[in-house]
Amino acid sequence: MCSFYTDDLEKQLEEANHALKNTKASANITLNSASRSLNETKADADIAKERNDKKLSDAKKEVEDYEALKDQAYDQYWHALEEEKKYEQAVQTATQKVAAASAALNSPDVSGSDFVDATNAFTAAKAELDSATAAYSAAQSASAQHLANYNQCVAQINQIEGTYDQLKQANEDADRKAASLIASGKDTVNSASISKDNTVTAAEKTVADVEEMIAACNVYAPASGIVTSISLTTDDTYMGNPILTIEDTSSYEVETLIDEYEISKIKVGQKAVIKTNGTGDEILNGKVIEVSPRAVPGGNNVVYRVLVSIDTKNDNLRLDMTAKLSIILKETPNTLTVPFDAVQYDENEAPFVEKKNADGSYEKIPITVGNSNDYYVEIASGDIKEGDEIKVMRELGDFMDLESLLSETEEEGGF
Repeated sequence: MCSFYTDDLEKQLEEANHALKNTKASANITLNSASRSLNETKADADIAKERNDKKLSDAKKEVEDYEALKDQAYDQYWHALEEEKKYEQAVQTATQKVAAASAALNSPDVSGSDFVDATNAFTAAKAELDSATAAYSAAQSASAQHLANYNQCVAQINQIEGTYDQLKQANEDADRKAASLIASGKDTVNSASISKDNTVTAAEKTVADVEEMIAACNVYAPASGIVTSISLTTDDTYMGNPILTIEDTSSYEVETLIDEYEISKIKVGQKAVIKTNGTGDEILNGKVIEVSPRAVPGGNNVVYRVLVSIDTKNDNLRLDMTAKLSIILKETPNTLTVPFDAVQYDENEAPFVEKKNADGSYEKIPITVGNSNDYYVEIASGDIKEGDEIKVMRELGDFMDLESLLSETEEEGGF
């Protein structure tokens, strides 16, 4: 809105409003009371939210602490397994020595001092075997204890995460309840404001007439949006030039550049997921609305302009923000998948996975693979089902945590 000179009319309006003062006084008291009650409701909601957020933060910290204990138990378990293997080898070696000493002792050719030496050698080999057997048994107990500690940490993490989910749900319920109370308070304020308007005297007609004349001195924009530039300042003379520039912010689009190797895969109508620095971790939905038929001029690489709409509403979006997006090229619904590094291949290049049994052992399961991407492989057939625990291998062959597999490969763009 742009206003022209209205000093005389403003003086008339001031005089008209003075006549309304006494009539509005009572209505103002009611309106102020409703506003005060609304502010108290908002303050109570803020305090409750702060307390709930603290509970969520404490639960998250507890999960992180148990994650550290789980990792420690995991390292101790694998160290104990190495000790177990070492003493198992020692038992095998000692067993071989006992067998050799026994054979020498029972030889018909052994007599006299040779028989005494053979007897001593057998006794020493037997003692070595007993010592190795005891050490092996102790190593087995240690590895079993460390594995139990690891499983206990996992169970505790699951329990705390369940509590965290309950707290999160309770927090959301409290937010909804607070929003409802605040909306009710706003309704009360609005009702008081309407009541105030209905109680004004006939003098309001004079106020309305003057305001209408003042309004005629105001220039209104034909569309809503954000003012991005202003050409006039106070006391300037209007010469017919544009007064200001307004840009529409009711919807947003992301412009990105795709190189020539990938552009043939991009089609209008394809779905996209978008993140921006301004909206944090929230994933915004969108779709491709334009693919340029010509490359962008200049630069060392051949790239094409692609325009993607943002269909998810978010009040934190602004013009000229930086965005990251992924365009979905293909979707397969109702598909059983496993992490990419869970699929192994035997000497015949036949794919298989290792499924964990109830006793903790792993069973080799032949499978047929379908579609795949950088993170997951579709299981077209095989004796596995949703919920089965599958071994995920690191590049060097160790267990790998599933979370370390998850990363995003995204195109960058801007509004």
